[in-house]
Amino acid sequence: MTVIFPDERIAQLWNGALEASVRRAPLESFLRSHALKVASRGPARDTDNIARAALLVLRPAMERLDAGARSLSSAQCVFLGQLNCCVCESLAALIEEPRCWRVAALVSTTQLLRPTLGLLAAAKLAATAAREYRGRRLIDEFQPIRRMTSEAIARNSEELLLKLSAYTASRVDQPHRSASS
Repeated sequence: MTVIFPDERIAQLWNGALEASVRRAPLESFLRSHALKVASRGPARDTDNIARAALLVLRPAMERLDAGARSLSSAQCVFLGQLNCCVCESLAALIEEPRCWRVAALVSTTQLLRPTLGLLAAAKLAATAAREYRGRRLIDEFQPIRRMTSEAIARNSEELLLKLSAYTASRVDQPHRSASS
């Protein structure tokens, strides 16, 4: 019987790969179950997967708001962007990659608001929302969304996704929102 040891370069690639795969499993399983492509291996893998999942989570809320046939105010758009930051941060925490949330939030907020605002305005708003997200005084307001998002993705539950969609739509639809609160 011969034991083969990989060379140092290969060993470095394998080091921690199983643990990382296990951490990513709930998010990747969620994406696959909704017929979304899981990003291939590379530096943007986690960011891409988080952005795809965030869009899947928040698009139904946007559709609920659009069904009201009322355009969103700029304050509502910023708040929606901040909700998206919360969702992305929650997903990044779920897979234990806390630094991935910001880029994923920028990408997914831009994609979410592009049909409403146009590409350039959506990108600017995404940057504003991400910048203001951490500075909000009402950050505790996002705790239920953070918890609901993690639970819905980890369980891959359609019922929890519907509840999350209804909750986020109701939060965005509140008329007293202001971008600077």
